[in-house]
Amino acid sequence: MLRPLFTSPLNPLRSLHHHRIIGNRKLSLKTSRSTNQSTNRSTPPSRNVDINYRIIGYGRKRDYQGLKQYALDNWESFNDVNWSTFYSNLRRHPQTLTCPLFLTLHSKFESLLSPPNGVSWMNPQAISNTVHALGALNLLSLPLLNSVDASSQTLTSQFTPQDISIVLHGMARVNYKPRSMTVELSRPSVAERILVDVKGRDRVFANVIWSAAKLNLNLPSFVSAINDDQTLVGTVVGSGDAVTISRVVWSLSVLGCRAEGLVERVDERWVVSKLLESGSTQAVSNVMYGVAKMGLKVP
Repeated sequence: MLRPLFTSPLNPLRSLHHHRIIGNRKLSLKTSRSTNQSTNRSTPPSRNVDINYRIIGYGRKRDYQGLKQYALDNWESFNDVNWSTFYSNLRRHPQTLTCPLFLTLHSKFESLLSPPNGVSWMNPQAISNTVHALGALNLLSLPLLNSVDASSQTLTSQFTPQDISIVLHGMARVNYKPRSMTVELSRPSVAERILVDVKGRDRVFANVIWSAAKLNLNLPSFVSAINDDQTLVGTVVGSGDAVTISRVVWSLSVLGCRAEGLVERVDERWVVSKLLESGSTQAVSNVMYGVAKMGLKVP
């Protein structure tokens, strides 16, 4: 029997009208929380905006070597957004991991995360996009992830639902199990805030529940939500997205949840048609595996 694993994060903001500049969302280039506290230099905000556009320019041209050389020449002026943009523009270039220039730059970034600063100099969106980008590169950065986990009590209240979903996904990609963050996310009040009825709710839930399954995280409020909240079931199934639906079914089955209400909706003729029309045998096998593991039968 197939036991598939997903590797690509579901973008919870794909349906929103944001420009894709950094990771999954547009980061504000001018923000009072973006800071250069990590270095001894005082860089004017306009300089950081220019740096960001230069990084984006290299990324659009796919001039990865030029990007890394530019970063090496200017890293001391980088703020949190600049670092996030740098990593996000390299996330689809796995050859980066063997490049001496990149390894030098990455060590410099990690040195900025030493206690007591950790990630305190980074704004939440920059943190989430950086974790997401490094996850996409399959690069385990313990200084970053340990600091994020240590600061989880504060960060979970500052992260948006989308931030949390891609942070967890990034951690799952590198098999990093966040202990403190799991405790925070297991609180019903936190789960309720994350699962608010907003655009992209289905993708947020899919990313979180997949990460929980991949890392074997104990997140009972998220697991029970699929049985307690029929609106959530409607959102997941109503998306008509084969990857989202199959990811949720597979993940819940791995977590030991008998999501009968969800499976009944997935078995509706139009949903089955969507799964088959997607052309993804992987999505179909994920659903069949999940239903079988739950011990459920469909007509």
